Amino acid sequence: MLQEGLDRVVFDESGLPGFYDLSLYWNPEKPETVTDSVRQELGLELVNERRPVKVLVIDHFEVPLLK
Repeated sequence: MLQEGLDRVVFDESGLPGFYDLSLYWNPEKPETVTDSVRQELGLELVNERRPVKVLVIDHFEVPLLK
């Protein structure tokens, strides 16, 4: 969900095991408030950096004809 709010890939490097159910509130019209909310409400720091990411690109597909 953070990826959608930030419009970029987010890597979990917290070292915390398992999954967590939590609520985070921010103004979607101001993406910079996401990082502030994560820091203030969850105590986690979001670091902006560039790194290689593997992606799958589909440039064309065709629907098979039914006979």
